[in-house]
Amino acid sequence: MTHRKNEGVGLSKAVRRFIVRFLSVVVFANSISAFAAEPVPPKPNPAEPVNYVEWINKTFGGVQSNAYADYKSAAELWKPFDGDLSAAISGPWGRNEPVANWLKANQPAMEKFRAASAKTGCYFPLEPGKPTSDARTNLCLLFADQAAMTLHRDAFHALIAQGYQAWGKGDEKTLRANALLLLRSVRHLDASPLLLRRLMANKVAAGAHEALRKAIKLTEDPEAFAQALVEDLAKADPPQSSLQRTMNMERLHVSDLCQRLFVPGKEPGTWTLYDPVFNELTKMGLFEANDKSELVRFGFDETLRELNAHFDQADKWLGTPFPSVTDGASELARLGTQSKNPFSKKVLPSFDRARVLHEHCAASRSATFLIAHLFIYRAKSKEFPASLDKLQGSGIAQLKIDPFSGRDFVYRKQDDGFLLYSVSTNMKDDGGKHDPQMKDVDFAYWPVPK
Repeated sequence: MTHRKNEGVGLSKAVRRFIVRFLSVVVFANSISAFAAEPVPPKPNPAEPVNYVEWINKTFGGVQSNAYADYKSAAELWKPFDGDLSAAISGPWGRNEPVANWLKANQPAMEKFRAASAKTGCYFPLEPGKPTSDARTNLCLLFADQAAMTLHRDAFHALIAQGYQAWGKGDEKTLRANALLLLRSVRHLDASPLLLRRLMANKVAAGAHEALRKAIKLTEDPEAFAQALVEDLAKADPPQSSLQRTMNMERLHVSDLCQRLFVPGKEPGTWTLYDPVFNELTKMGLFEANDKSELVRFGFDETLRELNAHFDQADKWLGTPFPSVTDGASELARLGTQSKNPFSKKVLPSFDRARVLHEHCAASRSATFLIAHLFIYRAKSKEFPASLDKLQGSGIAQLKIDPFSGRDFVYRKQDDGFLLYSVSTNMKDDGGKHDPQMKDVDFAYWPVPK
């Protein structure tokens, strides 16, 4: 499922192609037993395509105290910032008139965002795409409209900037309160069956935790700040939901595209393409004109078999701890690229980067908890512990585990403090050398990297 437009701005072909490969909706019927509790949708039917837009809204739309209306209002009120906000979200700043004016102008939108984050549930409804040719095309999940996803990113920038602005005036509570507000709101994105919403949730949550770690560094009383933070985080920031669940939801999205692209041929067991859908996908850059004959040769049944085999493998990979699946992403990629079916080559998604972002978000959360507990330990023992094993408390054993290595985070006590870092994607201890892109060497959490 994807946007045809994002806040009134048409998507480029490159962006559309990215969205086609990475968006997800709801679990498909063939999903394995780990998702047996999920509602089972009707099977795809090329002769009479299932209206999954309607099915999804009816099945998942009964959310009480739904935050969606407040998010929608916030998005409608939001005024974008014309310039670079990096300085405003990197630490306390003095008088920055353009940012201060932007924050003031967005107070009504931010209040709506605050109201949304306070609600217990959220469901972002689907709407059929804007009319292009006929219902078979418009009701395709690929063309379904959703509320813009940029609101959480913009709200993150505004609330963290507001927190640092207040910090510069001696107010240390606003930054913590705003970061916690973002973490509560992230849970609405985290529960979304849309993969790009989950990726946005990962980015916002990791950024909020980074701001909290900076706050511990900046405050004059880190022990007291840490104690209050642990108590607040326990309420506002539960562990994120399974990426395996969300990734498997891509299956229905791709299956729906398959049922709308193929139509039965004149002879039993033969297939042809539905030209309006194929032409629309070709305009978006997903297929090329010369793909048509190969798509027809493979047909609906074989294409559906391939995509289910791909998702079954993805489900297995995503359910295996990161240290045990170093080759899993490449194996998944080969399932698609080695196929001669243009659908498999160009539609089936790769999950490796999404998984790295998911694991990084989990590591960032754990690191913030650990750092706070380390300062609480110092408050009681007058020094930091010799190892993480000295920390006591509910959930500490799990918080100590680096998702990338499956072992404890690297912790080293020093005369003036301590080091805490993840070995990150290469799963090797590089001495705490920090890579903010999470592609090489380690990812450092303390001291907070510049």
